[in-house]
Amino acid sequence: MLQLACVWNLAHPAVQSVAPTLLQESGPGARPVEDKRRELAALPRDARLSDAEVRELRAIGDNTGCMALKGGSPDHDGPERADAWSLGGELREVAQRWDIDPERDLRHTHASPAPA
Repeated sequence: MLQLACVWNLAHPAVQSVAPTLLQESGPGARPVEDKRRELAALPRDARLSDAEVRELRAIGDNTGCMALKGGSPDHDGPERADAWSLGGELREVAQRWDIDPERDLRHTHASPAPA
């Protein structure tokens, strides 16, 4: 996973190098930091993800619409709360400036799984 995290970061044009923070964890399954260092050192210098691999990983990690967001939302109805409020004109202007479509980008669209 450390190696994948490194090549994922390196797949982005602005990233030229990575130096992850390695922490010594505790507990029976904890790996020594030295093992993590060896794992990172074993990563070939030319290890790169293909464009198809980047697209696949991005799709796997896409959680768009999976949760209600805190803040302004087109779904909020009712009085303003500390973590939720309606989208007024000023917020819609900011959204437009940053190419955010509130109806598309700020909605919780996935149903929550039924409790077990």
